[in-house]
Amino acid sequence: MKWQLIVADTDASICTDEGEIAHVTDEMVDWQANARLIAAAPELLDML
Repeated sequence: MKWQLIVADTDASICTDEGEIAHVTDEMVDWQANARLIAAAPELLDML
């Protein structure tokens, strides 16, 4: 599975081959998306 982290000035997304897993903006409070970003962080750091 290929992972992609997209970071812009006002938002961030984590995507895989199967689609977007999480998307957060600086104006929204989406705890589920934040939890997914935190859960995916170790795998993303391993890819760096």
